[in-house]
Amino acid sequence: MENFTHKSPYTRRLLWSAESCGIFVNASSSVKISGVQILTPSNIGIFVGGSKDVNVEGSKIEGVMHHGFHVQGASENVVVQKNYIKNSARDAISVIDWGSDVKSKNIKFLNNIIQYANVSGIRGK
Repeated sequence: MENFTHKSPYTRRLLWSAESCGIFVNASSSVKISGVQILTPSNIGIFVGGSKDVNVEGSKIEGVMHHGFHVQGASENVVVQKNYIKNSARDAISVIDWGSDVKSKNIKFLNNIIQYANVSGIRGK
């Protein structure tokens, strides 16, 4: 995926579904996301779960009601670099292994800019 803008219709409600995320990557491999803009998705800007070899670069996420980037559930070899995250209601970037006995590994966040994360800039658990 390269160079597009996504603006969610779910601007006022927090929904836990793929439809309410800007980009939802699940059980996938060899994924590249570059130069996208995610504006006001209600849940998560970019979700990565149970995936490997994922690269997110040069993208902008703004006005999310939860996390800007969220990595969980046995993901590996994920690189999130040179992105801009502004106005996340919770964490700008989070790595949390809920619902999986296998932990995520080799997750890298490099040279990202974070402005106004309500809870934390980067959170891991």
